[in-house]
Amino acid sequence: MIYADYNATSPLPEEVRRAMEPFLSRNFANPSHDSGKMPLEARRAIEAAREQVAALVGASPDEIVFLSGGSESCSHALLGALAARPQRSQIVYSDVEHPAVREAAQFAAGPLIKRDILELKPEKIPSALSPNTAVASLMLANNESGIIYDLSETVEAGKRCGAVVHSDATQAVGRIPVDFKELGLDLLSLSGHKIGGPKGVGALVVGQSAEWLPVAPAGGQEHGRRGGTQAVALIAGFGAAARLAAEQLRSGEAQRIQHIRDLFEEKLKQLFAQCSFVGGAASRLPNTSGVTLPGVMAQELVAELAEQEVYISSGSACSSQTADPSRVMLALGLSTAEALSTVRVSFGWQSSAEQAERLAEAIAKNCSAYRRRLESQLNFRTTGEAHDKRI
Repeated sequence: MIYADYNATSPLPEEVRRAMEPFLSRNFANPSHDSGKMPLEARRAIEAAREQVAALVGASPDEIVFLSGGSESCSHALLGALAARPQRSQIVYSDVEHPAVREAAQFAAGPLIKRDILELKPEKIPSALSPNTAVASLMLANNESGIIYDLSETVEAGKRCGAVVHSDATQAVGRIPVDFKELGLDLLSLSGHKIGGPKGVGALVVGQSAEWLPVAPAGGQEHGRRGGTQAVALIAGFGAAARLAAEQLRSGEAQRIQHIRDLFEEKLKQLFAQCSFVGGAASRLPNTSGVTLPGVMAQELVAELAEQEVYISSGSACSSQTADPSRVMLALGLSTAEALSTVRVSFGWQSSAEQAERLAEAIAKNCSAYRRRLESQLNFRTTGEAHDKRI
C-alpha cells in the first residue's frame, strides 16, 4: 500500500494509541464528577492534553477549548464572534476557505438575522474590513494546494477596525511552526486527526482578549465554553499527538517530508511531462502537492489508484464525492478542465522516498493508460460517425 492522503487524515502512531487506551478500558469515568480516583485521573489527562496542544501552537492552556474537530471549531469560532458582536453585520472570508468556514458563514447570514457576506481573494481581505465587520477568516494553509497565506495584514486591519480575526490552521499545525501569540489572532482552529491524533476531537484557541461568546455552553464543561461530557480518550490521544508533532518539528521532520514531496514532483515530471503543480512558485506546506494532469479526470484516476491500494485524493476530503470542479482550484485561477484534472498528494510521518518514487510511477502509468483508453474511445466514436454518414 502507498498512502499519500495525509491532508485527509493521518495514521495513528502507537504512542497515541497507548495514551488513549486507559480511558477506553480501565478508566471510563465521567470527568465532570466531583470525587473519586477515576474522575480525577480523567480530569488530569484532559488538562495534560490541554497543555500539550497549547505548547504545539504557542498558546496558553486556558485558551484551548476542546471540541469534536476542525469543522466544529470553525463553526464555533464564527458563530461565537458574531454572538459577541450583534451590532456588526458583516462576515468576511477568503475564496479558498474550507467548507467548514464557508458554510458556517452562510448559515450565520440568515434567514433569521440578515448579515452581509464578503468572499474575497486572500490579498483583498485587509482592505475590505470595516467598522461593520464582525469577523474575518483567512486560513493559514490551504488543504488542497498547500499554499501558505500571510495573515499579518489581515490581523493588523482587524485590529484597526475592531474585527475579530480567525484562522483555520487545521492543515498547518504540525507541519510548519504555528505560534498563536506571534500571529496576533483572536481565534485559531485545529484538528486532532490531521496530526496523528484520533478522529472526533479538535480545538479552538480563544485569545484571552478575544470578543467571543460560547454558542453551546450546556453543562459548563471546558470552563463554560463548550458543553457536553468530554471525550477523555480522544482528548488524551490529541494531546499525545500534539506532543509528538512538536518533537518532530524540532527534529527536522518537515524538511524530511519536503524532500520526499520534491522527489515525487521531480520524478512525476520526468515520467509525465504534461503535469504541472498548483502554487509551485508559492510558499507551500512541505507535505502537499496539487498536481494537474491534463487529459485525465481526477476522480476516475483516484478511484483506479485506490483499487491498486494507492491512496491520494481529488481535493478536500469533505467534498471529494462530488463531480463538480474544486472551488479552491477555480479561485486559484485554474480552468474548469484543469480543476477537474487536479489531484492532491500529501505525505506524512510514515512516508518514504521509495514510496514517493513508486507513487509517481503509478500515477504516470495510470495517466498514460487512461489517456490511451480515452483516445481509443474517441477514435471509435469518430469512425462510427463516419460509417453512419456513408450509410
